[in-house]
Parts: sequence; structure tokens; C-alpha cells
Amino acid sequence: MYCTACGKENPRDAKFCAYCGKSITSSSNLEQKDDDTSWEFCQIQSSQKTTNTFSVKCECFFYADAIGKNGKYCAAKTDKYILQQKWNWEPPINPPFGNKSKDQEKSAQLLSGLVKTLQNDGWELMSERGPFAWSYKFRRKEKVNK
Repeated sequence: MYCTACGKENPRDAKFCAYCGKSITSSSNLEQKDDDTSWEFCQIQSSQKTTNTFSVKCECFFYADAIGKNGKYCAAKTDKYILQQKWNWEPPINPPFGNKSKDQEKSAQLLSGLVKTLQNDGWELMSERGPFAWSYKFRRKEKVNK
């Protein structure tokens, strides 16, 4: 069972969220009585694949993993781009010093576009983020079928 306030997964029989402390059963029941909606959640992830063993090129893209009443699905994804880096790939969003490289500019542009796409699809940006700079979290209301 997922908390409708913060999106964290909790045990099925939980009455309160183990992360934010909100009541799970009362808020869920209240929402369903009021407007027959529940929340679905998504988080931006990254994927990378080296083009070959000896290459310094890496094929990368961002995508938004979502979970809702019908299970997990991909809410949106960016085009692939080639990153000129060899080991331990991380999307170069925020450089520690100086100006951004072309790779950093491209990944930042794709990430920004993905965030806008999600927002245009009705996803609300949440204040909580995942473990990386690009790990934005979103939520949106979904209709509950009776």
C-alpha cells in the first residue's frame, strides 16, 4: 500500500505511514468518498549502455518510472544521446566547477524537457527527490474504477 501523502510504500495493514506519519486508511477513505481519486507516483531515472567494451562512448537517456493502480509503467522518456565518458556513468547535470560541457548541456536540456513533458501530462513536482540530482519525484491523481 502506498501513502497518498508522500508516495512511500508501506505494509498492507498499516494505519499510518512509516515515513511521513499521515493516516493511510482515513486519508484514502476520505479521498475516495470525496472525489473517487487516488494518487499515482513517478520518479525520473537514468539508463546507460556502453557502445562497446573499449569505447569511451555511452548511450544514455532519462525516463520516468511510474506506479499506479494498474502497476508499474514508463510515464515518459527522453531521446538517447551519446556521452563521451568511460567509467561510472552519471548524467553530468551540475558540474562541480566552471562551465558546462556539451554533454552536460545536452543532458540538462533533455532532463528539463522531460520534467516539462511530465508536468504537461498532469504530474505535480514533489519536494522530495531521489538519490541523484536528476531523481525528481512527481505525483498525479488518477481515477478509481468502481
